[in-house]
Amino acid sequence: MKYYKEIKSWDWDGLKEFAEEWTENGRKIKSAYLGSVMNLFPSGKYYTSWACDNVTKKEMEEDDKFYRALERVGEEYDACITEGEEDPTDIYAVWEEDI
Repeated sequence: MKYYKEIKSWDWDGLKEFAEEWTENGRKIKSAYLGSVMNLFPSGKYYTSWACDNVTKKEMEEDDKFYRALERVGEEYDACITEGEEDPTDIYAVWEEDI
């Protein structure tokens, strides 16, 4: 994958070690901010499938490749990749485990 090597080089162990931590419903949750869509994704643009006039098909394809690589690497480190609850342009790695 095109972006896999770059994302794999991030300090995933450090991200997890210094992630914000809390407990919820008998689970320990850790969350690390990775960045915003605007500074992480190749296009640097935020868009939705129903409103995407600001992005080209090529940019969408590159963003998809990036996100797939991000999810793949996240899975290798037992992390789920998700967007922010308050701001959907924020991207987080989240780890959960039973207490």
